[in-house]
Amino acid sequence: EDDFSVIKVELDRLRQQGIHDLRAYFDAHPDDADAMISHIRIHAFNQASIALYQANDREELIARFLDILTDDAKRAFANAILLAANGATAFSYETTNRTLRGKLLAVRLKISFPPGCEESWARALVTVIDLTEHKQMEDALTHERYLLRTLMEHSLDLIYFKDEQSRFLRVNTAFARRINATPDDCVSKTDADIYQREYAQKVLADERRIMATGQSLVSMEDREVWPDGRVTWASSTKLPLPDEQGKIIGTFGISRDITMRKLGEQREQLTTQVLDV
Repeated sequence: EDDFSVIKVELDRLRQQGIHDLRAYFDAHPDDADAMISHIRIHAFNQASIALYQANDREELIARFLDILTDDAKRAFANAILLAANGATAFSYETTNRTLRGKLLAVRLKISFPPGCEESWARALVTVIDLTEHKQMEDALTHERYLLRTLMEHSLDLIYFKDEQSRFLRVNTAFARRINATPDDCVSKTDADIYQREYAQKVLADERRIMATGQSLVSMEDREVWPDGRVTWASSTKLPLPDEQGKIIGTFGISRDITMRKLGEQREQLTTQVLDV
């Protein structure tokens, strides 16, 4: 529980001096905004707050309150106070704090003025929610998405994910480029929309077997037949795609075009046969 009444008096004084755009004023006078924070009077911290900020006791946390505020926290508090100056009696925001031992925290602060204190700000109820672990998980997920996006955009191999009906859920740039499409164009299509029918049926049978058995097909050499009769070759690895509970919900795979290698092998074989004759 805190007391913001001195801050309220200071804001009223600025308005009496004809300063009505407080945001513009504090943008131009950041030191004054920081000074407002020093006017906070701390009445109490609960045990959870003492533990969160790694203080030895309530007295240490009160005495060193300003040490927990990062520059971001000071800016965020100044913005919150401007909301209160415009009539808000409850508000919340996310920012960072530091413990008294120097650990950086991600926190959400909820501040409200209880009935009877809306005008004076003599009592402010402040709740601090520790978001550090949640933010770390978010950052890790964002980084993983960045790595996947980089792989999908820049890998020269063909990467794809399919659902239980063998419809494409997602393909990478190289896959889409190979069929003169964009990755979004490929979503919900099947191999029957891309290849000659017999070859598409073979792919479908392989994927159904993978989903039924849970067994991967590794480094298969596929003879791909296109609708115009053209033939290409690919080295493919296909795997079952599980959901978070381990249930197989589709397949995914990676393929590499080996057409030039296969043509070279065929020429070699033909040359050997001619020499044998």
